[in-house]
Amino acid sequence: MKSDTKGRDLPAAQQAIIDRCLHPSAEGTEYIYDWSARNLPERFETIVDDHPNRLAIKVGQQSLTYAELNQAANRVAHMLLDQRGDDPEPIPLLFETGVDFFVALWGVLKAGKFYVPLDITYPEERNRQILEDLEAPLILTNQANHTLAQALLPTSDGILTIDSIAHTPTTNPHKPIPPDAYAYVVFTSGSTGRPKGVIINHKDVLNFSRSMSNHSHLCPQDCVGFTSSISFNGAASSIFAAHLVGAGLYPFDMKQRGSDEISSWVGDEQITIFTIVPSLFRQWAATLPVGENFPWLRFFRLGAEKMFVSDWELFRDRFAPTACIRFGYAASESKIITHFHMTAETEFVENQMPIGYAVRSIDVLILDEQRNVVPVGQVGEIGARSHFMSPGYWRRPDLTDAKFLPDPDDPTARIYLTGDLGVMRPDGCIYFLGRRDFQAKIRGHRVEIVEIEAALMATGSLAEVVVMAQTDANGEDRLAAWLAPHSWPPPTVNEIRRHLGQTLPDYM
Repeated sequence: MKSDTKGRDLPAAQQAIIDRCLHPSAEGTEYIYDWSARNLPERFETIVDDHPNRLAIKVGQQSLTYAELNQAANRVAHMLLDQRGDDPEPIPLLFETGVDFFVALWGVLKAGKFYVPLDITYPEERNRQILEDLEAPLILTNQANHTLAQALLPTSDGILTIDSIAHTPTTNPHKPIPPDAYAYVVFTSGSTGRPKGVIINHKDVLNFSRSMSNHSHLCPQDCVGFTSSISFNGAASSIFAAHLVGAGLYPFDMKQRGSDEISSWVGDEQITIFTIVPSLFRQWAATLPVGENFPWLRFFRLGAEKMFVSDWELFRDRFAPTACIRFGYAASESKIITHFHMTAETEFVENQMPIGYAVRSIDVLILDEQRNVVPVGQVGEIGARSHFMSPGYWRRPDLTDAKFLPDPDDPTARIYLTGDLGVMRPDGCIYFLGRRDFQAKIRGHRVEIVEIEAALMATGSLAEVVVMAQTDANGEDRLAAWLAPHSWPPPTVNEIRRHLGQTLPDYM
């Protein structure tokens, strides 16, 4: 299973784009930290010592400096250690997009436990399924979401609110945490009709954060913005990339504010690095006048769904010529796998957006049905080989064994099978050619088609269902269902939607 991409340097044109993507304050030099920390709290506390008064998080009118965030997180950590002891365990977090979530996140990590983000906008039944799979002893929340927590976990003894913490130390717990300890579990759509949990450990977070930092020359002067839900795995990439170098983090709550406010937010907060899915980027950029809008916005990170050359044209025509854009291909299980960097001067070899070149910590493989590497130019399944990989799926050894293969050439590495088809060009550039299974990407979220079909059959009024992802006139995937009812008249569309809304999130 050897691959031609292992150890390959980026083409000169790609490296030149990375080299020019500097914050104005960097004065041509990369801001470098020692990345030898063994776990996330250890590195974060180093950043706090270096930048105690720098803004760490701002959501709306709420903000905390690094020192304030660290002290608040320490209170949470000591509370958890006092009440739950030293053992690692999952701690579900039930918060809106606000500073409380980030206090809780770092508090859980500092206590040597691992967090599981719940989405307050999801149907109660879906969050309840996650809690059942976790067998979590408690929910960590705030007073604003206490009622919702009670609906999910009726025993009040299992609900901890960070608003009521008092008389706990603000000092760092200095809990010993090994690098392969779990950091968080994020639940995605599952083929069994229930969400499945992807486990991420500390060393993997440190690795992908370092990669993101290096590619964008992230520095403490940067203002990092993102639009994805805090329960979505893509949010974690922005959170840790910012907080592990001392940059300011500015989440944008799309569900509360809507896309019409993106421009005013970018202007008010002077966002310099912006993570956004391509569909939302094209929707927003199309509303801007032609010209150099937001000249301080120096780096875009796009990913989680397909990007088109027409999206790059919007970028070229509406943002400063000094800006850079990176399209990243990633999976929850392996983080970023390939990347492709662009400026206003980029030329495309084909009239198709590539997913780019392997990141340094990943060896990209194009595999046939027998898991053998195919020759360059032939189509196969995209595999990612690395020492930095998810340990697998929460309490799903069968699925873990099916998706993660041992590497016969290196016992310390594993191969993740993405389920995506691709082709490699002679220079190592990868092009995405679609799925080989029954998954789809809808607005940046990975969706198992069979989960939606199972939810439709659960209505009890349908004899047969088929769900497919279709591409609309804008090139975006949407879900469509064909239904055969048991009897006539069939259930109405509104009745079906109401039923689905009880178990599935809105994007499904």
